[in-house]
Amino acid sequence: MEIRELAADEIDRLEPLWLELHAHHRAVAPELAPYVDDGASWQARRVLYETTLARHGGFALALVEGGRELGYVLVAEEPAHWPASLVTEPRAYAIHTLLVRKAARGRGAGSALLDAAEARLAREDADRYIGAIPANARAVALYQRRGFVPTVLELTRFGRPGDVPHATVGPEIEIVQPDELDALECLWLELHHHHHRVAPQLGPYVADRPSWVEKRTQLVATMERGRVLRLGPAEAPLGMASFAATDDIDLWRDTWVTAPVTAELKAIVVAEHSRGQGVGRRLMDAVDAMLAEEGLLDQSVAAFVGNDDAVELY
Repeated sequence: MEIRELAADEIDRLEPLWLELHAHHRAVAPELAPYVDDGASWQARRVLYETTLARHGGFALALVEGGRELGYVLVAEEPAHWPASLVTEPRAYAIHTLLVRKAARGRGAGSALLDAAEARLAREDADRYIGAIPANARAVALYQRRGFVPTVLELTRFGRPGDVPHATVGPEIEIVQPDELDALECLWLELHHHHHRVAPQLGPYVADRPSWVEKRTQLVATMERGRVLRLGPAEAPLGMASFAATDDIDLWRDTWVTAPVTAELKAIVVAEHSRGQGVGRRLMDAVDAMLAEEGLLDQSVAAFVGNDDAVELY
């Protein structure tokens, strides 16, 4: 077996390998259906790969034996993840795909590909990230052996709208205006401290002031593409929610059937003294109602591993 770098014009050699992984996802996580068919899956994944290899820092390595690809790893350079919460390097490298054909597993192929990727990145001051479907237990175990730590659980509601409330934003829930943002600082820092307590293994965490400066910047960007909601008075909010719509062509569409535009619930924050009083549920109802009025039912939301109350709510 040998490892060689793939050029951009060789992307189509990866199609049968990607489709094997796509089939594996359907087999281990049928509850996440509806899945896209093979043609749509590869078309969307190919766009992601083309974009990745065209950017600085992106590369693909293939494990080859007898002229046939047994597996590959594809890596992209990205901005730092979760800068409002965790101390990170300014840059990050995301492993978009690590795949070994079923027939070649158990021979150290996955570790060999990761070793080669790490050797390529050895001189880079950057963090590494990798994602996996939780039910893909074999992959998750490999990543943890390599020092990766479960950090964020991504939850989706694609093709499963559930009970969408008919009520819209009421007198208790208001859209936050730009000059009201700073009143949300205490709320955000409560959540930041909560993350410290429930997920200390993810540290080091950033200090309070830079955490809020970064989060405030994110909220301003969200206001440009979506909404920030507040429950309670501006001077003493009980909770907040932020969400935005996206038509990012790379997002999810290589795996799941989604609407052309989906929504991302970016944050739900409830004041500690208001927890257990249905504040989070009321905020999520308001988000659902506003999105339903725009015809948007497909959503995603992420939570730090260990934040069990948030995961249960979502």
